[in-house]
Amino acid sequence: MQAPKDSVYYLYHWYQSEKLYLIKDTAKVEAENKIVFTGQKNLPEGMYFLVNRKARLFDFPVVGQNFKITTDTSDYVGTMTIEGNTEASTYANFTKENIRLQRAFQKASNETDKKTIYQQYQSLTKSYISSNPNTFTANFLKANIPVETEAIKPNASRQDTLAYIKNYYTHTLDNIDLSDDRLIRTTLLDNIFDDYLKNIAFSNSPDEIIALADNLLARTKPNSEIRKYIVIKFGNKFIAPDVLGCDKVYTEIAKKYIIDEPDSYDASTIQRNIEYVNRIEPSLIGKTLPDMCLTDPLGNWATLWGLKSKYTMVVIYDYGCGHCQEFTKKLVDYYPKLEQQGMKVYMCCKVPDRENWLKFIKTYKTEAFTNVMDSHKIVDFDNTYNASLVPKVFLLDEQKKVLSNLRLELPDFERMMKK
Repeated sequence: MQAPKDSVYYLYHWYQSEKLYLIKDTAKVEAENKIVFTGQKNLPEGMYFLVNRKARLFDFPVVGQNFKITTDTSDYVGTMTIEGNTEASTYANFTKENIRLQRAFQKASNETDKKTIYQQYQSLTKSYISSNPNTFTANFLKANIPVETEAIKPNASRQDTLAYIKNYYTHTLDNIDLSDDRLIRTTLLDNIFDDYLKNIAFSNSPDEIIALADNLLARTKPNSEIRKYIVIKFGNKFIAPDVLGCDKVYTEIAKKYIIDEPDSYDASTIQRNIEYVNRIEPSLIGKTLPDMCLTDPLGNWATLWGLKSKYTMVVIYDYGCGHCQEFTKKLVDYYPKLEQQGMKVYMCCKVPDRENWLKFIKTYKTEAFTNVMDSHKIVDFDNTYNASLVPKVFLLDEQKKVLSNLRLELPDFERMMKK
């Protein structure tokens, strides 16, 4: 490659699990315009790119350890040839043709020509995939192709719609070969999985999401990088979910694929997940919330389970917390509507400071609630009720089973009770 002698070039690849570009090697231009990257260890295979101090120059697949790339700075891709690796060479030729079609598409002056060129690109890609089965580059290209699914029929019944949604999310990632760890070193997985997780969170129950995760992970190899990547993506998405009940997804994923696979993770990661699962599980939807026995303003004991009502709202708060104060104001104003649905409020101050607690009750007019405080420091709010962030709000049914463990808008709680 024509370049000034001693110019510095960098060999990069993207790493999905860390969401960053990793420099794998650095080299200077030698005599005869050579840039040589060598090392004692094999490069992990995947999609790499060459960078100088000004720009990213071109991408190429690393699917072997010894090969030669020849190109010209006037047109890096258009003049590129690769020797020493058949797959890399074939992919370079595909890339040249792809670039030619892209340029033709940009110059096309009407939609008919653009459609024709796009169809040529689709044909080119499908031909490459079918002619190079079980290769990294074919897997890479195929992963970018959306799975074709049968369109839902107009005026479909609810049952048919649910069946369509289930089938769509079960198969929409079928074109990704999840046994090929080399795809971790490409930029394509994050966008695909981010969209997938966002969509399934709002259109599937927690149990359905867990089944989808099981289906994907069954297609991976044990202890593989892609397996860990999928586990991390699901875990991060649902460890603090926006959708009610989806924290169950995190606990099931963590137990099955982190805690029960100790050979795949370091001890600190496993211990951290054990602690967090133990913190979340007691207050999952459908669980009976553990009882509390705390003191009221008169010094009498008042238990959560002893509060008889059709619905109970539990509010765990800190009297000095601005968010707690704001929520309490709204709750007091809205309470008459909630009370009509049979709700009572167990208002629990986690900070044992009697003077400020009583001042809070008076200031925010919470006398209609069961006001209690952990005077004797006997409750582990953070680990038993996942209440490290306050206010922590629960809606319970008559048997004190959790209906909601998120701080929803108050009209949302009212709607839940009206169902």
